[in-house]
Amino acid sequence: MTLASDHHRLSPVPSTADIAPDRQRTNETIAQDLIGSAWRHKWLVAFITVVAIGLGVAWVLVAPKRYTARLVIMPTEASQQLSDLVRNAGASVIANSFTSLTGNEQITYFDRFSKQLTSVNTASALKEHAGLIESLMNLRWNDQKRFWEADSFLTPVKAYFGLDTDVDTSAQAVAEFLRKNLNQEQDRDSPITTLSLDATDAEVARRTLGYLHQYSDDRIKQAIYQQTQNKLEYLQRRLQSVTVNDYRQTLIGLILDQEKILMLIQPNLPFAAEALEPPEVLSEPTSPRKARILAVAGLLGLVLGTFFAYRLDRRRRG
Repeated sequence: MTLASDHHRLSPVPSTADIAPDRQRTNETIAQDLIGSAWRHKWLVAFITVVAIGLGVAWVLVAPKRYTARLVIMPTEASQQLSDLVRNAGASVIANSFTSLTGNEQITYFDRFSKQLTSVNTASALKEHAGLIESLMNLRWNDQKRFWEADSFLTPVKAYFGLDTDVDTSAQAVAEFLRKNLNQEQDRDSPITTLSLDATDAEVARRTLGYLHQYSDDRIKQAIYQQTQNKLEYLQRRLQSVTVNDYRQTLIGLILDQEKILMLIQPNLPFAAEALEPPEVLSEPTSPRKARILAVAGLLGLVLGTFFAYRLDRRRRG
Protein backbone atom coordinates (compact mmCIF):
# COMPACT_ATOMS: atom_id res chain seq x y z
CA MET A 1 0.00 0.00 0.00
CA THR A 2 2.91 2.31 0.65
CA LEU A 3 4.42 1.50 -2.75
CA ALA A 4 1.09 2.30 -4.45
CA SER A 5 0.91 5.62 -2.64
CA ASP A 6 4.50 6.47 -3.62
CA HIS A 7 3.81 5.53 -7.23
CA HIS A 8 0.70 7.72 -7.24
CA ARG A 9 2.68 10.67 -5.88
CA LEU A 10 5.47 10.18 -8.40
CA SER A 11 3.21 9.83 -11.50
CA PRO A 12 3.53 12.95 -13.63
CA VAL A 13 0.51 15.26 -14.02
CA PRO A 14 -0.03 16.37 -17.63
CA SER A 15 0.60 20.08 -17.99
CA THR A 16 -1.24 22.61 -20.16
CA ALA A 17 1.69 22.62 -22.58
CA ASP A 18 1.29 18.86 -23.04
CA ILE A 19 -2.49 19.12 -23.63
CA ALA A 20 -2.35 21.94 -26.21
CA PRO A 21 -0.40 19.92 -28.84
CA ASP A 22 -2.86 17.03 -28.38
CA ARG A 23 -5.77 19.37 -29.11
CA GLN A 24 -3.93 20.80 -32.07
CA ARG A 25 -3.28 17.32 -33.43
CA THR A 26 -6.96 16.47 -32.86
CA ASN A 27 -8.11 19.56 -34.80
CA GLU A 28 -5.67 18.77 -37.59
CA THR A 29 -6.92 15.19 -37.70
CA ILE A 30 -10.57 16.34 -37.95
CA ALA A 31 -9.68 18.77 -40.71
CA GLN A 32 -7.82 16.05 -42.58
CA ASP A 33 -10.74 13.66 -42.14
CA LEU A 34 -13.17 16.28 -43.47
CA ILE A 35 -11.03 16.96 -46.52
CA GLY A 36 -10.50 13.26 -47.10
CA SER A 37 -14.19 12.48 -46.80
CA ALA A 38 -15.07 15.33 -49.16
CA TRP A 39 -12.60 14.02 -51.71
CA ARG A 40 -13.75 10.41 -51.44
CA HIS A 41 -17.37 11.50 -51.88
CA LYS A 42 -16.68 14.39 -54.21
CA TRP A 43 -19.67 13.57 -56.38
CA LEU A 44 -21.98 13.76 -53.39
CA VAL A 45 -20.43 17.08 -52.33
CA ALA A 46 -20.72 18.38 -55.90
CA PHE A 47 -24.35 17.27 -56.12
CA ILE A 48 -25.34 18.99 -52.86
CA THR A 49 -23.47 22.14 -53.89
CA VAL A 50 -25.25 22.22 -57.26
CA VAL A 51 -28.60 21.73 -55.52
CA ALA A 52 -27.86 24.59 -53.14
CA ILE A 53 -26.88 26.87 -56.01
CA GLY A 54 -30.05 25.82 -57.83
CA LEU A 55 -32.11 26.81 -54.81
CA GLY A 56 -30.26 30.12 -54.77
CA VAL A 57 -31.12 30.68 -58.43
CA ALA A 58 -34.76 29.82 -57.70
CA TRP A 59 -34.78 32.35 -54.86
CA VAL A 60 -33.35 35.03 -57.16
CA LEU A 61 -36.07 34.31 -59.72
CA VAL A 62 -38.94 34.15 -57.22
CA ALA A 63 -37.96 36.99 -54.85
CA PRO A 64 -39.54 40.34 -55.78
CA LYS A 65 -37.10 42.73 -57.41
CA ARG A 66 -36.58 46.12 -55.80
CA TYR A 67 -35.22 49.15 -57.60
CA THR A 68 -33.42 52.07 -56.00
CA ALA A 69 -34.10 55.70 -56.87
CA ARG A 70 -31.65 58.47 -55.98
CA LEU A 71 -31.93 62.22 -55.63
CA VAL A 72 -28.91 64.47 -55.10
CA ILE A 73 -29.66 67.64 -53.13
CA MET A 74 -27.79 70.42 -51.34
CA PRO A 75 -28.70 73.50 -49.26
CA THR A 76 -29.87 76.44 -51.34
CA GLU A 77 -27.83 79.64 -51.35
CA ALA A 78 -30.85 81.48 -49.94
CA SER A 79 -31.12 79.10 -46.96
CA GLN A 80 -27.40 79.47 -46.22
CA GLN A 81 -27.66 83.26 -46.35
CA LEU A 82 -30.76 83.10 -44.22
CA SER A 83 -29.07 80.88 -41.63
CA ASP A 84 -26.18 83.34 -41.38
CA LEU A 85 -28.62 86.22 -41.10
CA VAL A 86 -30.58 84.53 -38.32
CA ARG A 87 -27.40 83.64 -36.40
CA ASN A 88 -26.19 87.23 -36.61
CA ALA A 89 -29.54 88.74 -35.71
CA GLY A 90 -29.85 90.10 -32.20
CA ALA A 91 -26.12 90.46 -31.59
CA SER A 92 -26.47 93.48 -29.30
CA VAL A 93 -27.29 93.32 -25.61
CA ILE A 94 -30.66 94.99 -26.15
CA ALA A 95 -31.56 92.62 -28.97
CA ASN A 96 -30.87 89.61 -26.75
CA SER A 97 -34.17 90.33 -25.04
CA PHE A 98 -35.83 89.49 -28.38
CA THR A 99 -34.19 86.07 -28.73
CA SER A 100 -37.51 84.35 -29.35
CA LEU A 101 -38.16 86.79 -32.18
CA THR A 102 -34.79 86.74 -33.87
CA GLY A 103 -34.92 82.92 -34.06
CA ASN A 104 -31.26 82.63 -33.11
CA GLU A 105 -30.99 78.82 -33.33
CA GLN A 106 -28.13 76.47 -34.10
CA ILE A 107 -30.14 74.15 -36.33
CA THR A 108 -30.05 75.05 -40.04
CA TYR A 109 -32.96 75.10 -42.44
CA PHE A 110 -31.43 72.15 -44.28
CA ASP A 111 -31.46 70.21 -40.98
CA ARG A 112 -35.14 71.03 -40.60
CA PHE A 113 -35.71 69.83 -44.15
CA SER A 114 -33.94 66.53 -43.41
CA LYS A 115 -36.22 65.90 -40.42
CA GLN A 116 -39.29 66.97 -42.35
CA LEU A 117 -38.66 64.24 -44.94
CA THR A 118 -39.68 61.50 -42.49
CA SER A 119 -42.19 63.40 -40.36
CA VAL A 120 -45.77 62.31 -39.75
CA ASN A 121 -47.06 65.33 -41.71
CA THR A 122 -45.04 64.27 -44.76
CA ALA A 123 -46.24 60.67 -44.44
CA SER A 124 -49.84 61.87 -44.21
CA ALA A 125 -49.37 63.93 -47.39
CA LEU A 126 -47.97 60.89 -49.23
CA LYS A 127 -51.05 58.88 -48.26
CA GLU A 128 -53.18 61.29 -50.30
CA HIS A 129 -51.63 59.91 -53.49
CA ALA A 130 -53.71 56.83 -54.24
CA GLY A 131 -51.75 53.59 -54.34
CA LEU A 132 -48.36 55.20 -53.73
CA ILE A 133 -47.84 54.05 -50.14
CA GLU A 134 -49.22 50.56 -50.85
CA SER A 135 -46.86 50.12 -53.79
CA LEU A 136 -43.92 51.58 -51.86
CA MET A 137 -44.48 49.26 -48.89
CA ASN A 138 -45.30 46.30 -51.19
CA LEU A 139 -48.83 45.76 -49.85
CA ARG A 140 -51.94 44.19 -51.30
CA TRP A 141 -55.57 44.66 -50.36
CA ASN A 142 -57.38 41.69 -48.80
CA ASP A 143 -60.92 42.26 -50.02
CA GLN A 144 -62.32 39.49 -47.81
CA LYS A 145 -60.84 40.76 -44.55
CA ARG A 146 -60.87 44.43 -45.60
CA PHE A 147 -57.28 45.37 -44.74
CA TRP A 148 -53.82 45.74 -46.26
CA GLU A 149 -51.31 42.92 -45.95
CA ALA A 150 -47.78 42.24 -47.19
CA ASP A 151 -47.54 41.01 -50.77
CA SER A 152 -45.31 38.08 -49.86
CA PHE A 153 -45.41 34.29 -50.10
CA LEU A 154 -45.16 34.22 -46.29
CA THR A 155 -48.54 35.95 -45.90
CA PRO A 156 -50.64 32.85 -46.81
CA VAL A 157 -48.45 30.76 -44.50
CA LYS A 158 -49.05 33.16 -41.60
CA ALA A 159 -52.78 33.22 -42.37
CA TYR A 160 -52.87 29.39 -42.42
CA PHE A 161 -51.48 29.26 -38.88
CA GLY A 162 -53.91 31.92 -37.71
CA LEU A 163 -51.33 34.70 -37.39
CA ASP A 164 -52.26 38.32 -37.93
CA THR A 165 -51.39 39.53 -41.45
CA ASP A 166 -52.79 43.05 -41.10
CA VAL A 167 -50.27 45.82 -41.88
CA ASP A 168 -50.59 49.23 -40.24
CA THR A 169 -50.84 51.97 -42.87
CA SER A 170 -51.45 54.93 -40.57
CA ALA A 171 -49.42 58.12 -40.98
CA GLN A 172 -47.31 57.16 -37.96
CA ALA A 173 -46.54 53.74 -39.47
CA VAL A 174 -45.66 55.27 -42.85
CA ALA A 175 -43.38 57.82 -41.14
CA GLU A 176 -41.62 54.99 -39.32
CA PHE A 177 -41.25 53.13 -42.62
CA LEU A 178 -39.64 56.22 -44.17
CA ARG A 179 -37.25 56.60 -41.23
CA LYS A 180 -36.07 53.02 -41.75
CA ASN A 181 -35.93 52.96 -45.54
CA LEU A 182 -35.09 56.49 -46.69
CA ASN A 183 -31.32 56.74 -46.75
CA GLN A 184 -29.71 60.19 -46.40
CA GLU A 185 -26.01 59.97 -47.23
CA GLN A 186 -24.00 63.12 -46.53
CA ASP A 187 -20.91 63.72 -48.64
CA ARG A 188 -17.79 64.17 -46.49
CA ASP A 189 -16.18 66.94 -48.55
CA SER A 190 -19.21 68.94 -49.66
CA PRO A 191 -22.72 69.91 -48.51
CA ILE A 192 -24.21 67.47 -51.02
CA THR A 193 -26.62 64.83 -49.70
CA THR A 194 -27.88 61.82 -51.65
CA LEU A 195 -31.37 60.58 -50.89
CA SER A 196 -32.11 56.98 -51.88
CA LEU A 197 -35.22 54.85 -51.62
CA ASP A 198 -36.09 51.45 -53.06
CA ALA A 199 -39.39 49.89 -54.12
CA THR A 200 -40.63 47.02 -56.27
CA ASP A 201 -41.77 49.60 -58.83
CA ALA A 202 -38.95 51.82 -60.07
CA GLU A 203 -41.35 54.62 -61.02
CA VAL A 204 -42.89 54.58 -57.54
CA ALA A 205 -39.48 55.02 -55.94
CA ARG A 206 -38.67 57.90 -58.28
CA ARG A 207 -42.03 59.65 -57.77
CA THR A 208 -41.84 59.24 -54.00
CA LEU A 209 -38.45 60.95 -53.81
CA GLY A 210 -39.82 63.83 -55.89
CA TYR A 211 -42.85 64.18 -53.62
CA LEU A 212 -40.75 64.01 -50.47
CA HIS A 213 -38.41 66.74 -51.67
CA GLN A 214 -41.15 69.05 -52.95
CA TYR A 215 -43.49 68.69 -49.98
CA SER A 216 -40.79 68.97 -47.31
CA ASP A 217 -39.26 72.06 -48.90
CA ASP A 218 -42.67 73.74 -49.31
CA ARG A 219 -43.56 72.88 -45.72
CA ILE A 220 -40.40 74.52 -44.38
CA LYS A 221 -40.85 77.52 -46.67
CA GLN A 222 -44.45 78.12 -45.57
CA ALA A 223 -43.59 77.74 -41.89
CA ILE A 224 -40.68 80.20 -42.09
CA TYR A 225 -42.74 82.68 -44.14
CA GLN A 226 -45.61 82.66 -41.65
CA GLN A 227 -43.24 82.82 -38.69
CA THR A 228 -41.36 85.76 -40.21
CA GLN A 229 -44.59 87.61 -40.97
CA ASN A 230 -45.71 87.22 -37.34
CA LYS A 231 -42.37 88.49 -36.06
CA LEU A 232 -42.44 91.43 -38.43
CA GLU A 233 -45.93 92.48 -37.38
CA TYR A 234 -45.01 92.21 -33.71
CA LEU A 235 -41.82 94.26 -34.13
CA GLN A 236 -43.66 96.94 -36.06
CA ARG A 237 -46.29 97.26 -33.32
CA ARG A 238 -43.57 97.34 -30.69
CA LEU A 239 -41.73 100.10 -32.56
CA GLN A 240 -44.74 102.37 -32.35
CA SER A 241 -44.74 102.26 -28.54
CA VAL A 242 -40.98 102.55 -27.91
CA THR A 243 -39.44 106.02 -27.35
CA VAL A 244 -35.91 105.13 -26.20
CA ASN A 245 -33.61 105.67 -29.17
CA ASP A 246 -31.39 102.61 -28.56
CA TYR A 247 -34.40 100.34 -28.41
CA ARG A 248 -35.86 101.92 -31.54
CA GLN A 249 -32.64 101.39 -33.48
CA THR A 250 -32.51 97.75 -32.36
CA LEU A 251 -36.12 97.20 -33.38
CA ILE A 252 -35.52 98.84 -36.73
CA GLY A 253 -32.52 96.54 -37.30
CA LEU A 254 -34.62 93.49 -36.44
CA ILE A 255 -37.40 94.65 -38.75
CA LEU A 256 -34.90 95.01 -41.58
CA ASP A 257 -33.64 91.48 -40.87
CA GLN A 258 -37.17 90.08 -41.10
CA GLU A 259 -37.76 91.93 -44.36
CA LYS A 260 -34.54 90.47 -45.76
CA ILE A 261 -35.77 87.01 -44.81
CA LEU A 262 -39.03 87.60 -46.68
CA MET A 263 -37.06 88.74 -49.72
CA LEU A 264 -35.03 85.52 -49.68
CA ILE A 265 -38.20 83.37 -49.69
CA GLN A 266 -39.12 83.01 -53.36
CA PRO A 267 -42.50 81.31 -54.04
CA ASN A 268 -41.39 79.43 -57.16
CA LEU A 269 -37.87 78.46 -56.05
CA PRO A 270 -36.67 75.82 -53.57
CA PHE A 271 -36.05 77.24 -50.13
CA ALA A 272 -34.12 74.78 -47.95
CA ALA A 273 -32.83 72.16 -50.39
CA GLU A 274 -32.39 72.21 -54.14
CA ALA A 275 -32.12 69.16 -56.38
CA LEU A 276 -29.00 69.09 -58.52
CA GLU A 277 -30.75 66.79 -60.99
CA PRO A 278 -34.14 65.04 -61.28
CA PRO A 279 -34.59 61.76 -59.37
CA GLU A 280 -33.04 58.83 -61.23
CA VAL A 281 -33.49 55.09 -60.96
CA LEU A 282 -30.61 52.63 -61.11
CA SER A 283 -30.92 50.45 -64.21
CA GLU A 284 -30.25 47.18 -62.40
CA PRO A 285 -32.37 45.99 -59.45
CA THR A 286 -30.63 46.29 -56.09
CA SER A 287 -32.53 43.39 -54.56
CA PRO A 288 -32.22 40.44 -54.60
CA ARG A 289 -28.43 40.61 -54.80
CA LYS A 290 -27.65 37.80 -57.22
CA ALA A 291 -23.90 37.50 -56.69
CA ARG A 292 -24.18 37.46 -52.89
CA ILE A 293 -27.05 34.96 -52.85
CA LEU A 294 -25.30 32.55 -55.23
CA ALA A 295 -22.01 32.83 -53.37
CA VAL A 296 -23.67 32.09 -50.02
CA ALA A 297 -25.66 29.22 -51.56
CA GLY A 298 -22.52 27.68 -53.07
CA LEU A 299 -20.58 27.97 -49.81
CA LEU A 300 -23.46 26.53 -47.80
CA GLY A 301 -23.80 23.63 -50.25
CA LEU A 302 -20.08 22.91 -50.01
CA VAL A 303 -20.20 22.89 -46.20
CA LEU A 304 -23.29 20.67 -46.08
CA GLY A 305 -21.84 18.31 -48.68
CA THR A 306 -18.61 17.95 -46.72
CA PHE A 307 -20.56 17.34 -43.50
CA PHE A 308 -22.69 14.60 -45.05
CA ALA A 309 -19.62 12.97 -46.58
CA TYR A 310 -17.89 12.98 -43.19
CA ARG A 311 -20.96 11.52 -41.46
CA LEU A 312 -21.18 8.83 -44.14
CA ASP A 313 -17.57 7.78 -43.53
CA ARG A 314 -18.09 7.73 -39.76
CA ARG A 315 -21.17 5.56 -40.13
CA ARG A 316 -19.33 3.05 -42.33
CA ARG A 317 -16.46 2.85 -39.87
CA GLY A 318 -18.83 2.37 -36.97
